[in-house]
Amino acid sequence: MTRGKDRCISIFSKDEWDCQQAKFESMFTKERERRAMSEIFFHNHTELDLVSNGYSAIDIPAELKNWARIENEFIIIARSHRIEIWSKSKYESYCKDIDTVVLERCNLSLGR
Repeated sequence: MTRGKDRCISIFSKDEWDCQQAKFESMFTKERERRAMSEIFFHNHTELDLVSNGYSAIDIPAELKNWARIENEFIIIARSHRIEIWSKSKYESYCKDIDTVVLERCNLSLGR
């Protein structure tokens, strides 16, 4: 579990985690850039043991909750290779932004 894009929390399988780290290593050729990006996404991670936990609950560290701005309501999204946990209000705002970008790119309008 770590910081995700757009201020969500991302959860990866161990194999996908290793793949993401390898991607970062190849994306940034300059040591300083690689170190900075690695700090953002990989330094403040928490490893989960869902097998022994029985999938009943997970504790999200306060640092990640604060970073993702999760207070009371949250949304869980399944993506192709990760799970994302979003603040409900942040996710709704994100969806509106995405809708606007897609509509503008397709030269469409919301009919308002």
